Amino acid sequence: MRVLIDARLYGLENAGLGRYVSELIRYLSYNYQEFNFIVFLRKKYFKSLQLPKNWKKVCVDIRHYSLIEQIYLPIIISKEKPDLVHFPHFNVPIFYTGKFVVTIHDLLMHNFSIQSTTLNPLFYLVKRIAYKIVFRKAIYSSSLIITPSVFVKQEILRLFKVPDSKIVPVYEGVSKELFINDQLSVDGFFEKYAIGGNYILYCGNAYPHKNLDFVLNAFSSFDFRKKLELVLVLPRSIFRERLENLVSRFGLQNRVKVLDFVSDNVLAYLMRKSMAYLCPSLSEGFGLPGLEAFYLGTIVLASDIPVFREVYKDVPIYFDPRDENSFKKSLKRILDMSKLERLKLIRRGRKLALSYSWEKMVSEIASIYSRLGNDKRS
Repeated sequence: MRVLIDARLYGLENAGLGRYVSELIRYLSYNYQEFNFIVFLRKKYFKSLQLPKNWKKVCVDIRHYSLIEQIYLPIIISKEKPDLVHFPHFNVPIFYTGKFVVTIHDLLMHNFSIQSTTLNPLFYLVKRIAYKIVFRKAIYSSSLIITPSVFVKQEILRLFKVPDSKIVPVYEGVSKELFINDQLSVDGFFEKYAIGGNYILYCGNAYPHKNLDFVLNAFSSFDFRKKLELVLVLPRSIFRERLENLVSRFGLQNRVKVLDFVSDNVLAYLMRKSMAYLCPSLSEGFGLPGLEAFYLGTIVLASDIPVFREVYKDVPIYFDPRDENSFKKSLKRILDMSKLERLKLIRRGRKLALSYSWEKMVSEIASIYSRLGNDKRS
């Protein structure tokens, strides 16, 4: 069976999607000799990625979400004659007519408003129309839809008329071995960025749904009788600039540190040494960073939204993501917590994190490949 995987999002620079694709390729390459894989890669990883003999690499250096992708990708795929294609993201070429499975990670763009973009309003409208056309193609033409949570499955069923059986939730995993050397490259780090004492940590984007404006608003009026800092690890963007302006407006420069993205080793160290890892989002598809924080031995402060309840269970300290007093109470709780209570929460978090496995995820996805390959009706 010939399975083609569009892995152009391979690489950790592509954030959660890059992690998903990288782990999918890695664990599929360990076993699964019954498949012949074709993998599309961009130039950056085409030569460096070493794969077994049952894998064929094809360099497809085409940018995502582009018109060229829509026009040329179906032609390149057809030349490889796959029995099944796996698109790990919704950007399925609308003219592709073969059998495929798609992973839908979230429906955040369905909830975006024009205030959530920096595009010209006309260009934004055109792009949004194109997005909806491509997304409908992914939903209705796919043989099966993989989601990272039951929550995302329910969101799809709420918005689209598809059979329940067409959508299969498959949980993601925790990349445990990435953090083995988490003590490396951190000498002088805290001094360099003037991070001292207790801090809570957030790492990710500063998009509006991440709810960081809310966090800063609450932080600006929090009672700092006990020293507490907020460390934000963010990519450079217009959203980060807006956030930094808000830090200045609130006079929080001594309490809030905004850092560029750091290596996995440094991030692991920051997580491990933090009072808590912060997950304040209004909506997510899964919530991988919180699980990584659990694994590394810290407490998680999480917004009380359905997907976090599903993935994190009752382990985090939850707060209402629209109620500043609720958030402040969660901050006070971690500051007042006894060492014994903290240790118990850390142990529960690590046990939870260990229950999520990339190897298990890939095993379930490989079973989907086999089932679809043998099902002539799909």
